[in-house]
Amino acid sequence: MSQTPIVLSAGDRAQWQQLAKDFASYSQVSQSQRKFIIEKARTFLGSIQQFYSESLHPNHIQATFDRLVKELLHSILANARQCVVPLKTETEQQLIKQQQLLDKIGQTLNQQQISAAKLQVETAQQEANLKISEVTNLLQAVVQQPNAPEKLRILAEQYLAQKSNIWEQPQQFVKQVEAWKASTIQLEKSIADLDPFGVLETIKNTLDEHLSPLQIAAATSQQQLAELQTELSEITAQLQQQQPTAALLVERNWWESAWQSIPTQYQPEVPNTGLFTVAFLNKIKRLFKTWQRKLEQEETALNRSQNFVTDWIQKLRNPSEKDRNDLKQIYIDNANVIGITCVQAASFDFTKNFPSFDAVIIDEVSKCTPPELLIPALKGRKLVLVGDHRQLPPMFNQSTIDDIAEDIGCTGDET
Repeated sequence: MSQTPIVLSAGDRAQWQQLAKDFASYSQVSQSQRKFIIEKARTFLGSIQQFYSESLHPNHIQATFDRLVKELLHSILANARQCVVPLKTETEQQLIKQQQLLDKIGQTLNQQQISAAKLQVETAQQEANLKISEVTNLLQAVVQQPNAPEKLRILAEQYLAQKSNIWEQPQQFVKQVEAWKASTIQLEKSIADLDPFGVLETIKNTLDEHLSPLQIAAATSQQQLAELQTELSEITAQLQQQQPTAALLVERNWWESAWQSIPTQYQPEVPNTGLFTVAFLNKIKRLFKTWQRKLEQEETALNRSQNFVTDWIQKLRNPSEKDRNDLKQIYIDNANVIGITCVQAASFDFTKNFPSFDAVIIDEVSKCTPPELLIPALKGRKLVLVGDHRQLPPMFNQSTIDDIAEDIGCTGDET
C-alpha cells in the first residue's frame, strides 16, 4: 500500500495513504487495533473496487477520462501555484537586495557597469515572461480545444485569470507532470484494451436488430387500434339509436315490481343511473345468491326443528310413563318459582328435586313456629320473612329483625 493508485480521487488518495501509515505500524499495535485496521481496509477496498470498476465500464469511460484529466490538471496547476509563491517571494527579495546593492555600489561603479547590470536584469525578466507566456499559450490551447471537456475548459480559464501565480518550485512541478504523464499513458493503454467503441457498436447493432420488428409491430397495433376504435364508435351510435324491444320492456316492468317486493332492509342503494344499470343488476345477482344460500340454511334448520317440534307434540298428546316422568322433570328443572308449605319442604322428594334456592320467602311468618321456619330457612341463600313483626315469636327480637332488614336493604317495618 506504499504505492498510491493513480486513478484515486483526492479524498480516496488521502484515505489510502492513512491506511498505508496504519499498516506500517501494524506490528506495534494491539490485537484489537489490528482487527480494526483490517476491517477498515476491507471496507475501503470494497467501496473503491465497486466505484472504480463501474468507472471502467464502457458506458462510463468518457466520464472517468474527464475526471482523471480534471484531477491531473488541477494537481498540476495546484503544484504550480505552490511553486509560484516562494519563487515570487524569493524574486522580490532578490530584487530588493539587488536594488540595495545597486544603491550601495552606485556610487563606486561607473555608468557602464550599471547599464550592464540593468541589461542582465531585463534579460532575466524577459526570459521569465517568456516562460509564463508559454504556459499561458498552453492553457489557451486547452481552452480552444474543441474536444476538451467543458469542466476542463472552465478550469483552464480560471487559471488564465491568475497568471501571476502559475510557477512555484519548478522541480516539484516537473516531477508531478512526469508522474501524471506516466499515469495518462497507462490510462490510454487500459482504454485501448477495453475497446469501448467495439462494445458500443455491438450494442448498437443488437438494438437496431430488435428495434425494427418492434417498430413494425407497433405500427400494426396502432392501425388495429384505430380500426377497433372506429368500430366501437359505430356500435355505440347504433346502441344509442335503438329502442328497447317489447320483451325487454316486459322484463323491466317485472324487475320494477320485484324490486318493490324486496324488504327495505335488504334493498341496496340505487345508483343515479337507475335500476337497469348492468353493474347494479350484477350486484343484485350476487346478493340474490347470498340470500338464496341463507334461505337454504334456514330451511335446513327449520326442517330439523320441525321434526323436533312434531316429536314433542306427539309425546305431549300420547305420553308414555317414561315420557311423563321426563316431561315432569324438564318442567321442574326449568321452574323459577316453587310454592310449598314449610312442613312439606322437608319431604324426601322435594328435597331431592330442589336441594337449594337463591331466595326463600316465608309469608305470614308470625303464624310459624321456630322449627317450621328452620326447614325452608336451611334451603335458601337469602331468607325473606313477610308478616306482622309485632306478632313474631320471641326469637325474632328487634335486633334480629334489624340485621335481616340490613341484609335485604329495607326497614324493620317493611320486613
